[in-house]
Amino acid sequence: NDNKPFDLVTLPVSQMGMAIAPFDKPHPVMRIQPIAISASGALPDTLSSLPALPSLEGLTVRKLQLSMDPMLDMMGMQMLMEKYGDQAMAGMDHSQMMGHMGHGNMNHMNHSGKFDFHHANKINGQAFDMNKPMFAAAKGQYERWVISGVGDMMLHPFHIHGTQFRILSENGKPPAAHRAGWKDTVKVEGNVSEVLVKFNHDAPKEHAYMAHCHLLEHEDTGMMLGFTV
Repeated sequence: NDNKPFDLVTLPVSQMGMAIAPFDKPHPVMRIQPIAISASGALPDTLSSLPALPSLEGLTVRKLQLSMDPMLDMMGMQMLMEKYGDQAMAGMDHSQMMGHMGHGNMNHMNHSGKFDFHHANKINGQAFDMNKPMFAAAKGQYERWVISGVGDMMLHPFHIHGTQFRILSENGKPPAAHRAGWKDTVKVEGNVSEVLVKFNHDAPKEHAYMAHCHLLEHEDTGMMLGFTV
């Protein structure tokens, strides 16, 4: 440390379709300005401990199957390919790419037909209905939610309103250390994620909570549900 100011800088990452800063070029996010302090001290190794998980025995288990309409999936991929070329596939491995291609031939798709975008994507076979909550969760009781993206290789950052939850597994694997604490979004990408949730506040039908993929084009085309507490 030479006591000179420095910046924390984000670096580019490979992903599909993102073309706005700060994601496609280095971008300063924080400036560190060292100052002289006469006092001294030591920081603790930890500020707080992570509470142990409660027993999972006897809990209500809710299974949520996320599904995308193959046509909408392919239409999105074709638009990305037309705009970005091979760069659109930068964040995907070969098996993911072949999974998308397997839905059909992107070069021979017809966009002229009528397509119901608002009901293209679903959870448990149902597109989002503002007036029809999918289920009622019990207030103050733990539930185990099993969220599956099997059959669809698209990324779905799945977000749940009204709670902070613990991740039991993320995309088929134990959560990484930095994902073991309280979260409100879990990654689902062609596999299954499980979370332990509890809702401490009422959410009647008129003010229902939502659970949804946090990608706007996915939730706005049906991959969202309402639920009451």
